[in-house]
Amino acid sequence: ITLDAALGKGVFTTMTMSSSNLTLRCAPREITFNVTTPNNAIADVMFYYRVTDLDRLYPKEYKAFGEMTPNGNGNFTLVFSGEDIHPDVRIDGSWLDFQFVGLSKDGNVVDRSQTIESLVKYTFDCP
Repeated sequence: ITLDAALGKGVFTTMTMSSSNLTLRCAPREITFNVTTPNNAIADVMFYYRVTDLDRLYPKEYKAFGEMTPNGNGNFTLVFSGEDIHPDVRIDGSWLDFQFVGLSKDGNVVDRSQTIESLVKYTFDCP
């Protein structure tokens, strides 16, 4: 699934995800995210996520999950599973919102994508 390039704000020119559903106990149990940046100052990409109910009334705080794996030429990938969502913020029947943050070699933020909301549904069991 290719995400709208406008969500990358020019920082990330290509962003894809392998599914729009994520579950804790049933397939698909993981999503692969891929991003590409033309910005040579970006050495690493950090993945942030939050969970919010379907009505978006009770959003949890964003959590830093970790760095994506660099694949060369400005490409980064991350496999994120339903179990990777912290137990304290899991909500059955919710949205998984996320953001990609580009970091320089010294770990400072270069720039980031927009927050990407309401594209991935998160459930405990099969959707």
